Amino acid sequence: MKISTKGRYGLRILIDLAMHDPAKPRMLRDIARSQQISEKYISRLVIDLRRAKLIRSVRGVNGGFHLAKLPEEITLLEVLETMEGPISVVECVRAPEKCSRQELCPARTIWTRLNDGIRELTAKITLDDILTPTGSTTPISASATTAFEPRPRHPLLPFPSRGGKMTGNVLYYKIYIVPRHRAGLLSL
Repeated sequence: MKISTKGRYGLRILIDLAMHDPAKPRMLRDIARSQQISEKYISRLVIDLRRAKLIRSVRGVNGGFHLAKLPEEITLLEVLETMEGPISVVECVRAPEKCSRQELCPARTIWTRLNDGIRELTAKITLDDILTPTGSTTPISASATTAFEPRPRHPLLPFPSRGGKMTGNVLYYKIYIVPRHRAGLLSL
């Protein structure tokens, strides 16, 4: 799953609207200028945000856009699904009927758990959390660390338990540079 510019810019538009006076509608050109996004592109994105009832438009000379809900009522999940469509790390999680191996696939369980974890986490993050510097980072980070507990690995597999990280067919190792006077028994 990769979040496109639609998802990122949609969130930035909502952040911009939330940061300004809700009594005064914000014009597209002002949002475009402050967020450094083309006005033409923003005009296409606000259509989806308005259809999802996340923003409202006001017509007239003093018209523009403002949030349709309070920032604490708008979740990151709602924004991402409005702009990107349903969240799915792999196709078989969202549409199992498209996969002929769904009944036999042991990996489908982990993809489903990962997908559910992402949905659960993004549903907990509100626009207000993003705007508030202190936000609710403690509950978010706590739920993120407890959502997926790693299973014990086979001792021969190169994975974090052996000091490395496997990505595809590439093995990455963290290298720590220790000053000689602190190295103690380490020989470099």
